[in-house]
Amino acid sequence: MKYIKYGFYSVTRNPLFNILIMIEIAVILVVCNLTVAAANSKFVLMAPYDDFANSDGYIYIPLENKKISVFYDPELIRDNFYKSLKGDVTVRYSYYVSAVSVKSVLNDAFGFNDRVVYEMYAFDEEFFSKMNVPLLDGRWASTKRNEKGQIEAVVVLDKSSKVSVGDVIHTKIERVIDGNITQNDIGDVVVVGTINYDSYYPDIRMKSGSKKDVTDLYTGNYAGDESSGGNVQIFLVSAAAEELFQDKQNIGQSTAFITYNSPPTDEERKYNYSLLDSSGDTITSGNFKKHSYEYLLEGYKKFLPILLGVFVIVIAELICSVAMNTKKQMRNYGIYFLCGCRWKGCLKISLAYSAIILVGGSLLGAGLFAAFNITEYSKMFEQNFQMNNISATLVIFAVMLVVSLIIPCYMVNKTSPVETIKEN
Repeated sequence: MKYIKYGFYSVTRNPLFNILIMIEIAVILVVCNLTVAAANSKFVLMAPYDDFANSDGYIYIPLENKKISVFYDPELIRDNFYKSLKGDVTVRYSYYVSAVSVKSVLNDAFGFNDRVVYEMYAFDEEFFSKMNVPLLDGRWASTKRNEKGQIEAVVVLDKSSKVSVGDVIHTKIERVIDGNITQNDIGDVVVVGTINYDSYYPDIRMKSGSKKDVTDLYTGNYAGDESSGGNVQIFLVSAAAEELFQDKQNIGQSTAFITYNSPPTDEERKYNYSLLDSSGDTITSGNFKKHSYEYLLEGYKKFLPILLGVFVIVIAELICSVAMNTKKQMRNYGIYFLCGCRWKGCLKISLAYSAIILVGGSLLGAGLFAAFNITEYSKMFEQNFQMNNISATLVIFAVMLVVSLIIPCYMVNKTSPVETIKEN
């Protein structure tokens, strides 16, 4: 405790300079965490597909077919096609669901009294449960019905939408049975989250572009889709929330994720790839992972030089501050030594001085974060703070603390207490 007291005394001897150092430490901590969060925002895209990327399989993007519309396959051609694959494979895909609202907020928003037809994208449960893209409001939806028996949905708002979190929409879905369009009541759909139309959101059909990375699995401004006009009301739901969502006719042109459950033979692998590639765009899971991580790491590569530059400047100033304080304290250290305090104790005083400055900077940084969280920009980062933010903060704190002791340790060990007292 006495070392902290002496360290605090050292801080108060030159308060303005030490406060400036604390401010700079706070800035580097804030900049570091926002930088890591910005990079994490890209990794959020990859989270649902990480397990697939590390498996043996393919992403299959079906080509347009005259018998299969973009969303609807009346003859179950696509389902039979997947069943023809050889080996022990699992095929995951999403479903397009045509929904009809019954006397709900959608009707009021669009000025209709009878019904409003909107789109539902029902994703495979495994992928949907890991999705957590930044939202305009609310949270991500559950994969199952809630305790009230409602289906939870995240809504991609269109330009004129008045839908908001908490709205409940009694819904029927349209299906084709024996050539006739029927409506099946699925109960209430509750909006638990919203995404703005110009933000990115997961899509059931992968863009067949040149990148072939994780961004092609999303639509919206973030993914570079300039054609996104925000004129479609889209509800994102889990296929596991309602059995009727999983109608094989609604596979349509939905992207398929095909994985081998056990190693295939060379013949099976060759046959499957040839079959898939003959009627669509096929990407191996290995290439998908390679291209995706090249994109994801771009964020760190862009921000790292800036972060290192600021970090080096703050470290240099912290070292200078501690060195100056140590030099001013050398006479006192000599007296402490003659009074029975060894040089190890003097180093502990320098350690306490550095720790007080770092803790002060950290508390100031926390205050800046609290102020930042009440601004409108905080929503851009709130879902992207991960455990690596804590790790990065602790590493910066530890490095600064250790580096700040190098010069004091050298100065104290190379100095004679008696000579120090005589010189001062």
